[in-house]
Amino acid sequence: MPDGTYAPRQCNGFTQVCWCVDTDSGAAIEGTETQPDQGYLLDCTATEVHQPELPPDDLTLCQTDRWEAERANTRGAEEVFSPLCTAAGAYEPLQYHIEGYFTCVDFNGVEVSRHDSQVDCLTPCRRQAYYAETDNLFSGTSTFVPQCDENGAFSSVQCDAASRTCHCVGDNGEEIPNTKITTNNPELVTSTQLECDRYNPSVVRPNTAARLIFAQGMGVNSVLLPVASDSASTRLYSRTGRTAIGV
Repeated sequence: MPDGTYAPRQCNGFTQVCWCVDTDSGAAIEGTETQPDQGYLLDCTATEVHQPELPPDDLTLCQTDRWEAERANTRGAEEVFSPLCTAAGAYEPLQYHIEGYFTCVDFNGVEVSRHDSQVDCLTPCRRQAYYAETDNLFSGTSTFVPQCDENGAFSSVQCDAASRTCHCVGDNGEEIPNTKITTNNPELVTSTQLECDRYNPSVVRPNTAARLIFAQGMGVNSVLLPVASDSASTRLYSRTGRTAIGV
């Protein structure tokens, strides 16, 4: 234009596709692009300039992706993937796609694996830790984050640095009663110190046999307990001069 601004209508000379622009910035006005060879019908002088709508500043990355996808889908174009977000705004570990498949994603929404059906992307411990960490990050909460072992299972001893306490948990991560202690160094507490295996009913303990030691005559003898049969019991208790010492 003579004043140095953009002409309100811009066209591709080869395809004859035209669109309206903001005369100050030259930015294309959404929804004004014509079909090929129909650009001459476009009247940009009567077109109201609309600046592109931007997402709110306080959205998380997942919420921003979802916001943009929902607006793109309302414009009637080809459907765009809209991610699932947690209540705090993090990406849900499992995402469903309109093409009919599922993906496991990381904290940034990047695909880790793809599946034909629903799967558990995280172990129960890692899933609980993920939700707690993202809630604390995005919502400013102080939710306890469980510790998981290298296989993703709940560590048998769980410690909270904020409250300076440690306690034992079962395989499901639930606290075992009467195991909580207070300590100034929770990071140094081990399951052995708390005897977590002793309180965990799921721990298989070795079947150690007890032995009864007794004196008989001039010597000391022993027998495994419990006595396996009536005959063995009869032989044990009918021995002359027997004196039980202990187990």
